Amino acid sequence: MDCFDNFDPIEGNVPLYPFYGLFDVAWKARELLAGLSKQDILWIEHEVDWQIEKARDLFAQAAERNQNRLDDDSDDFDEEISEIEAMSFAVDAGLGTTNSDEPGHCPIRCAAVLALMFVANCINTLNCPEEDLGTADDGPIGARLIPAANDAFNAALALGLALKYERHIEITNDLEIEMDERLADFNKDRARRAAMRKHGPTNQAKAFVTAEWARHRSAYNGNKSAFARDYVRRIHNEYHVSITEKQMREVWLKDTPPASKPDGLPANG
Repeated sequence: MDCFDNFDPIEGNVPLYPFYGLFDVAWKARELLAGLSKQDILWIEHEVDWQIEKARDLFAQAAERNQNRLDDDSDDFDEEISEIEAMSFAVDAGLGTTNSDEPGHCPIRCAAVLALMFVANCINTLNCPEEDLGTADDGPIGARLIPAANDAFNAALALGLALKYERHIEITNDLEIEMDERLADFNKDRARRAAMRKHGPTNQAKAFVTAEWARHRSAYNGNKSAFARDYVRRIHNEYHVSITEKQMREVWLKDTPPASKPDGLPANG
């Protein structure tokens, strides 16, 4: 992944916002890696990348061999397995180095480094200049927050994998509760982001219309109907938001002086 070019896995700062759990993940992962140098962690990073790539190759080969068993319209194996799934498969299949003297021999450390790799990806995305983000259907917010949130979530999953290996048992009930709470918070945050994506252009257009009405109300002699006729087309062209003149006049501008009434006149005037 080359995640640590701009983020120090040992001392790099981890922000508390917008993903408060990210700091906890990094802190615990670093605790599991205590005593290792940065060079050791970079070596493990390359080992983890290799294990994930190898696991995905083996998984793809197995999928191809078993394709004849699937229905013609089945797409069960069309999607590449995630890094977490690949890491788990690599450990179960013993794909890692067999040299016990190498830092990448320990699956706990490999999973902890994978967690930090996701932490680094998340932070790098949050700090990425807007011009380097590329484009997304969800706009700049989607291009930054959605992949960053995915990395934050995967970091928590990778840490859970490391803790599972550390204890040689399933994650304890306390951690499961904590993860459930984090998943609940993540889902709430995801729902909030979905609402932002859905209503963002409309909210921006409404804010623009309100500001334009405040700026040009005198020029229209307080006539909202005339203003709406002009701005309905402009909003559609510039913000790709469809709204009727009545909606703009009676909903978006409802808290402003009424239609066809010059400034200062009462509504019944």
